[in-house]
Formats: sequence, C-alpha cells, structure tokens
Amino acid sequence: MKKIFVMVGVLVALAISSSALASAVLIDVQGKVKVTLPGKKSAPAVVGTELPDGSVVDVGKKAKASVMLESGAIDEIASGTKYKVGAKTKGTKRTDLGSGMALAMRELAASGEEGPVVHGMVRRQRGPGRIPTLGLGGNRVNARYPTGTAIRLGPSVKFRWSQRPPVDWPRPVLVIDDEAKRHIAIRSLKRGAVEHTVSSAKSGLAKGKNYSWYLATRKGELKGHTLRFEFRTLSSNDERNLDNKKARVMRLDMSNDGRQFLLAQLNFEYGLYNDAAEILEPMWKKQQAPFLRKFLYLCYARMGRGEEANRYRPPQP
Repeated sequence: MKKIFVMVGVLVALAISSSALASAVLIDVQGKVKVTLPGKKSAPAVVGTELPDGSVVDVGKKAKASVMLESGAIDEIASGTKYKVGAKTKGTKRTDLGSGMALAMRELAASGEEGPVVHGMVRRQRGPGRIPTLGLGGNRVNARYPTGTAIRLGPSVKFRWSQRPPVDWPRPVLVIDDEAKRHIAIRSLKRGAVEHTVSSAKSGLAKGKNYSWYLATRKGELKGHTLRFEFRTLSSNDERNLDNKKARVMRLDMSNDGRQFLLAQLNFEYGLYNDAAEILEPMWKKQQAPFLRKFLYLCYARMGRGEEANRYRPPQP
C-alpha cells in the first residue's frame, strides 16, 4: 500500500501543471495586514487566504505576515513591506520546508472539485460525485481511525468506528491483518462497542509496515465481516525526517496559527491525514477560509470518510 501512496502523489504532480494552482496561500498574520487580489479586489487577511499571481500583501508597521508558495517555500514578510506574489520583494526571508501544501493543492485540482483562483479564473471540472458510505448491505460500519492514513506507531492504537456491529453478531471481533492479509491479531469486542485499543507489541504491529483491519463475528471461524480498512505505519526514518521539519517550523517567527497550519501541511505530506485534519478542524471554525475547507475535504476524502468529506466539500457552482 505504501507504493500506492507514493504513486498517487507522483501521478498527481505530473498530471497537474502549476498554472492550474493558486500561486500562494497566506499562512500567518500578525498585526495590521491588507490583502488585495488582482483587479484591486480586497480579500480577508486570514490564514488560508489564496493568493494568485499579482496579489499584494501590504504589511503595516509593527506587523508581520507569511505566505507559502506552490513550491512549498515560505516567504516571511517584514513590517512596512508591500509584497507582490510572483515578484521579487525586498524585506522578505525565504525558507523551504517541502511540498506539503503543493501536494494538497494539486490533489484538489486533480479531484475535479472547484480549485483555487488563478489569474481571475477558477479551475472547474466534473467532480467525483458524492463519496459513498463504507460498509456492507444494511449493516454499515463506518471506519473512523485508522483508515486510508499513515499513523505514528505508539505503545497502543485505538481503532474507532461510527456504528455498532450488526446486532446479529453475538461474538464480534476486531481483526488486524498484515500486508499479505494474514491475521496478526484477533481481539474480542463487547456488544455495541465503537472503539477498541490494542497493544502495538502484543498485536504484532511494527513501524514502516502496511496493515488492514475489519470487524467480524467469530463462530468457530470468522464470518460476516465488514469492508477491509487499510492503514500504514511511518518508518523510523520518516519519523525522524518529519520531526526535523517540525522543529524548523517551530523556530519560524510566526504566530501559533501559522505554525499549526504548517504542521498540518507536513502531516499531509507524510500521509498523516487524520493528524492534519485534527489540526485544521479548530482553524476552520476560527478562520472560515475557503482553502482550509478544501484542505479538510482532501484529508477526509483521502481517508474515505464520506460523512466528513461531504461536510467540507467545496460548494459547486
């Protein structure tokens, strides 16, 4: 499954040209900042505002702002500076942290949903349609975690789902399989349970591996199982690289909102879609910026969590 994660990112990067994407996103605002889009249209100076080429970020005295470019580079704008997207501007400091934002934006464009505004136009294609509910027949079980995401393996993992196992399952169990679909753990569940915590060591979970899980009933043998929900664990090397990038983010001179936004980008870059969504949820409630909504849609759609994805699905024209 790891190969699938990597291949999707590569194909998206190759298929979507940079001309189809917003050139930058405002990621931090401290003090009085004004944003003017091409055509002299003003825009909210909040985290998540999309900035096409030609947008101007006017940073007042004793204020600061930062933008993240499509390439993943960050421009920190000093006070008293007028910054124009797509042009060299004095009074800026550039830091390159990677392509987390670019991956999110490119996937959004590839999904066919209404994309970021570029040069006064909006990229529109036919979307993939409503994301279906996961499950089987009338007894649908929606996986909450982990599904379609990478995770950082700790001492234990809490598996969560949204509905009870079907009432005709007298002995419900949680089954965890390795990449070859061999059972590595079968854990008995209480009737009506919607979560279960397992020990990573006792369940045979290890770093840098691919797994899947499902619910079933056990009457001598496994029967009547739900769909299979896949996830992977970060390798030790990926964890070190991610931690190094996060340490660089924490050293940047920006607000907590700005740092949290960047941490969400990094989580997305490493396939930690659930972790990214947990950061973005409170930011969306506070800022209500369209890009945050699109980003949340991407995270939940990537995990196959249709209920949440449809909640944040960008409005159709």
